[in-house]
Amino acid sequence: MLVRKISLRLDSKTFEKVKFKAALAGVNISEYIRHTLVSAKPPVHKFDKITIYKLSKVVSILNQVALTISSKEQLSSDYLLNILAEIYKLLDEIFKKIEGEKDVS
Repeated sequence: MLVRKISLRLDSKTFEKVKFKAALAGVNISEYIRHTLVSAKPPVHKFDKITIYKLSKVVSILNQVALTISSKEQLSSDYLLNILAEIYKLLDEIFKKIEGEKDVS
């Protein structure tokens, strides 16, 4: 039983497209919109190339640390602090960029 209602505003051109697609599917507009909303994949945030590069660099650094640890080599405190500082810096840049994008929208 359908009890919740959502209002949706469309321009004439978009409405006609939805109406046409619903007719092609053999359902009414409401059924078509419900089906489309439920089965659609949610939008994925598209990171720019620099952000992806920074994230891959963090992963690469962590992999190097994991390999070193698994080989049972001793890691100096200075080495670990430098790695953590670099990871922190990269993640901080990424988070600032993401927050900056939220403020713009």
